[in-house]
Amino acid sequence: MWQQLLRPETSRRALSVWITAARAVGAVVGIAVPLLLVRVFDQTTFGYYKELFLIAGTAVPLLSFGLPASVFYLVPRHGDQAQRLLVQSAALLGVLGIVGAGALFFFAGELQRFFHAPLALYIPWLAIFVALSIPAALLPVAAIVERRSRLVALFVTGFGALYAIVLMLAAWLTKDLGIVVMAACGVLLLETVALVVYLLWRFGASRSVSARGLLREQLAYALPFAAAALVGLLRDRVHAFYVGATMSAGQFAVYAIGLIQIPVLDHVTQTIGEVVVLENAGHHSAGNVAAARATWQRAAAALAVLLFPVFAIGEVFAPDAIAVLFGPAYGGAAAVFRINLVLLPLQVLLASPLLRATGDVRLMVGADLASLAVALITLVPLVHAFGTAGAVASLVAGVATFSLIASWRNAARLELRLVRFLPWSHLARLFAAAAASAGIAWLLVHLAPPVWRLALGPASALALYATLVWRTSLVPASDRAWIRELFHRMRSGARHG
Repeated sequence: MWQQLLRPETSRRALSVWITAARAVGAVVGIAVPLLLVRVFDQTTFGYYKELFLIAGTAVPLLSFGLPASVFYLVPRHGDQAQRLLVQSAALLGVLGIVGAGALFFFAGELQRFFHAPLALYIPWLAIFVALSIPAALLPVAAIVERRSRLVALFVTGFGALYAIVLMLAAWLTKDLGIVVMAACGVLLLETVALVVYLLWRFGASRSVSARGLLREQLAYALPFAAAALVGLLRDRVHAFYVGATMSAGQFAVYAIGLIQIPVLDHVTQTIGEVVVLENAGHHSAGNVAAARATWQRAAAALAVLLFPVFAIGEVFAPDAIAVLFGPAYGGAAAVFRINLVLLPLQVLLASPLLRATGDVRLMVGADLASLAVALITLVPLVHAFGTAGAVASLVAGVATFSLIASWRNAARLELRLVRFLPWSHLARLFAAAAASAGIAWLLVHLAPPVWRLALGPASALALYATLVWRTSLVPASDRAWIRELFHRMRSGARHG
């Protein structure tokens, strides 16, 4: 059993499915945390919780300085240096985690004044959380780049489930936000220890590239990528910080619920994006444009098949989902949630993964700067016109700007005209099938109570959509054969495990 768990995966498709399945399980478990917290904490305390983790969720990617992303880019080019690269990255991330913790301690008072909330009480534990989160994020990355898909599944599902269970128990038993943050630190400490154990097991010296040369090459990729990530992070978070600074903690709690991600989707798109980076980094290095184009087209088509029905179903059933899952007090989040869903169709473009695969980090910085400018320019007018829904609309405007600029560059890299960058007619048929399925499902259940609408409506829509795409040409025969082959392979592997 252990040999199977540690064995590298040779199939790109199987690697993607294993990792996606693991993240899907982790996401489903993770959604239970806010569902419980809105019932344990009052709206103001839940707002404090969301503000604290907005700070942490911004600090961790910001202080990672693009190092995890550089691993995805460099390992395909220096496979014999993978272990050295991972150890080097872990050491740098550990130092950056300590720096981040110190910065949070130093600016605790300013953060409290910015949010007009008593956050300084929790900042010491939040600092520890950030210090551990930054290196711990490398654990699944290390297993992914070495294609140990079953180990990735173990890490993601195991620690994801443990994190959710520990946080829910801490909240339920103590009803103390400080204890909840402490509990999160405890799980991250275990994850950091697991990273150290993994690196000690895998570490081996290599002679082909000097350590100094490898560090220079990593920083040459990571630092421009970090600059792009900084701008992108500002674009993605400025609306939330603006709402947190200008409105009460209770209002921010409602807004944060509207921004909640649908379980599984974020992890599926992340996994597919990582596979695109891994595969197309190698294709780009070898000058194999045709293979890079084929990888992108299959990944884009797979995302469209998945994201279009979720977008349509989410738009139709958003009020029921918010009311049933979070309660009537959070009903105002439905408008925010609907606008935030517009980001889903944009992900089909795979804009950032393609730029990362080709090393176009300077253009990424330019595209992010343009998108940040659009988000900032539109933020205040949209908030004044539409309230909190306008805040998230400014994010959508910024992301759309980035996607347009990145797609122009990616089309040139794939030797495609922008008007032929996507199979537009095929995508239109997929979208029509998704919209029709969601609309029919709503007609079937709209007279039922909200709980039954939510229980039956999305399931009916998905069943209709799956029937349409599977029994028509919307899913090509080659992809159907691939899905069946992969299912049988995984089932066979489970039997022999």
